[in-house]
Amino acid sequence: MPLTLKWGYYVGFCWFELTGPILSLSGEGVWRMDLDKQFTLHEGLNYMGEKGYELVGIQLVQESYRGSKPCYFYIFKKPLPEKG
Repeated sequence: MPLTLKWGYYVGFCWFELTGPILSLSGEGVWRMDLDKQFTLHEGLNYMGEKGYELVGIQLVQESYRGSKPCYFYIFKKPLPEKG
């Protein structure tokens, strides 16, 4: 009989935060991820990996428009424990 896996999903919100002067054209900033708390993108991906999740998709929420930066949903999944 084939094994059927059930998955748990988690969606995190990711956006670009400017760290330089607001009127600057340099675009200095950092990608942030909102999960259980806020992380940099790199820290957030590592955090989810440590919790057993894998990244399975990225969905654009808002495109760049008149100086605003794009925002994304990062979709993670992990197998749920089998109920015996």
